[in-house]
Amino acid sequence: MKKYYVSEILIFLIGVSVGSILTYTIGDWDKTPEEAIEDSTKRYETAGNYQGIDVSHHQGHINWSLVAKDKHIQFVYIKATEGATHVDKSYRFNITEARRYGLKCGSYHYLRNTSSISSQFENFKTTAKRDIQDLIPIVDVEEKVAKDSIRLFCNLIRAHYGKRPVIYGTNRSYNSFCAPDFNNYILMIGRYGANRPVIKGTGHYDIWQYSQEGKVDGIEKPVDLNRFHPDFDLNRLLLEP
Repeated sequence: MKKYYVSEILIFLIGVSVGSILTYTIGDWDKTPEEAIEDSTKRYETAGNYQGIDVSHHQGHINWSLVAKDKHIQFVYIKATEGATHVDKSYRFNITEARRYGLKCGSYHYLRNTSSISSQFENFKTTAKRDIQDLIPIVDVEEKVAKDSIRLFCNLIRAHYGKRPVIYGTNRSYNSFCAPDFNNYILMIGRYGANRPVIKGTGHYDIWQYSQEGKVDGIEKPVDLNRFHPDFDLNRLLLEP
């Protein structure tokens, strides 16, 4: 092994350090301060940066007493129905047990284009009883449904539950089937990974479903994790003020 003088070693180490710093910094020169901070945060982000989860029978049997101990969770959305006849087999258990342990809960309906809006609303209304809802309902739009049909479903929700629903879609499905007509609704947008959702037209997401691989004590299978936009909070989701 070749020997080096101490001074030569120091010069080498300083050169490596400066090079690394320049490489890292130059890579961020074309970003806004907000983007640079966000990128830095992502490098060290943990799974604890969330305010809510959404679940269905796909998560299997859930131990809600354990879930309720997670101090990050401010809200839970639970799948109730899909289309005109389907009821999620875990809905009744999930909403009863989650509320039993003090969690704020709401329900969602997966909107289909294969049955009438009135029959789908009847399925949802019958299943998601108003008196057990803490949060505004969600209408899940992930397949192509006419905007007039989406609007009709939203109007029926408002008439029955007292508030317009939250609209959920993936970044792609929302922009394809809803934007910009529904941009003034509360929006939950699914976009997994580092990039925030971006919607067409004026406005922005209110809740970002940023992961489908979350790990929460009490839930054996991966779960969706959601975080609020900086200008949004739980009060705006509550069915009652």
